[in-house]
Amino acid sequence: MNRIISSIISKRNEKSYNSYKKKNSSYYDRALTKICKIVIKYIPDDDEISKFQKKIYEVYNLFEDLEEQITITSYEAFYKSVNRIIIFFINKKLEKIGNMEEANEYVGDYIDFINNNKELLEPNEYAILPNLDGDFKFLKELKKNDGIYSELLELISQFSNYERFDLNSILMDENIKIKEFLPEKSMNNNDISILINELINYGKLDPMEIIRILPPKEKQLKQKEIIFIYEKVFNKELKTYELDLDLSFWEEANKAIILKAIKKIERRSLEEITSDENTSIEVLEMIYKFINPRTPEGEYYEIVPNQNGKLKLYSELAEEENISENFK
Repeated sequence: MNRIISSIISKRNEKSYNSYKKKNSSYYDRALTKICKIVIKYIPDDDEISKFQKKIYEVYNLFEDLEEQITITSYEAFYKSVNRIIIFFINKKLEKIGNMEEANEYVGDYIDFINNNKELLEPNEYAILPNLDGDFKFLKELKKNDGIYSELLELISQFSNYERFDLNSILMDENIKIKEFLPEKSMNNNDISILINELINYGKLDPMEIIRILPPKEKQLKQKEIIFIYEKVFNKELKTYELDLDLSFWEEANKAIILKAIKKIERRSLEEITSDENTSIEVLEMIYKFINPRTPEGEYYEIVPNQNGKLKLYSELAEEENISENFK
């Protein structure tokens, strides 16, 4: 036994250990594994020390075929040396496995394994924490999901081929409950709102997907006007649902829908907007709330009806008699 202890302490000195980690010598790896497999079966007779030793034996046995346990008199320095090496091997093995699906084959439920063995795991040093895809990452690479609506995650997931929008890769599995393993950084619905507005600006996300979402009832008026414009101009009915979000969430989507509606109706007549002239007038009045054809922002859009109901530039209808009675 003394010979084994001496071998462990000799191989575990800081210089050798750091050299091993850098060079990743396969020979050294095999030698240390052989020694650790021999040593770890010896369980101390001290109740306090034996609890941890039995746990580290059980976990190591998931990855290596160990011999049956043997009870011996405690030797604390001996256990410190071998435990550190085994903990290194466990973390390195998990990092090499790389994903939760394969890890489950070794340890059963990997989330339960993490929650029950935090003292053996080093997520700052090894990529062993699962993201939403189940792939292992370093703790510093992950963010915590701070109440993001599942509907928004689903919307963003369509664009996971772009690294910035790959939330499944960025967010940590929500079932990990260990305080020490929770990321310092988090993402919330406001962060997702910024990403969604970027996608709309890039022309990647259909703004219709956003306007079908309504804020709480007391804040719905503006969004219901947007939906009215969309449904009447494009003759489509939207199925809506509510999410409690900051109104900035709809900013880019609203702009995009209004411009899309204007493009659809420009240079047409009232009867071509909808089959009912009064409804068409109501649509135009709502559009003017967002883009006023009398201002520099809206002066280039042909959306003001003349006496015959034909849509023109406001500047073309400067003389009042040429403007429809409804818009004087």
